[in-house]
Amino acid sequence: MIGHGLRLGVLLSALLSVGTLFGAEISTQQIPVLRFITQNFQPFSYIEQGQVAGPVRALIDSVCQELGQRCEHQLLPWERGQRLVGLGEAEALYVIGWNLERSRRLRFSSTLLTTEYGCAGG
Repeated sequence: MIGHGLRLGVLLSALLSVGTLFGAEISTQQIPVLRFITQNFQPFSYIEQGQVAGPVRALIDSVCQELGQRCEHQLLPWERGQRLVGLGEAEALYVIGWNLERSRRLRFSSTLLTTEYGCAGG
């Protein structure tokens, strides 16, 4: 199945691939659900009214809706989310930054958000 072949970080390209493979004649019940995992990382991902919320969720949902793709989001502890993706039980993690170690085992999408962190004192 499409979902089990995908790995971490394939966000938009995965959605575009699935959208290309499934034509309009296939009902949404036959389209596999892409499962996206995130962690509590405000303001990027968090729980609001019992649902995962944040700017990346909104972006993913927008692409899913445009392609007619069924997508689910779940907020989990980071280690557990990584394990589920590694086992093929979920398709992608977000928000995740690129580094050399991760790039050896994961495929990354293009950049979805750009931000900077700093240090402040009083």
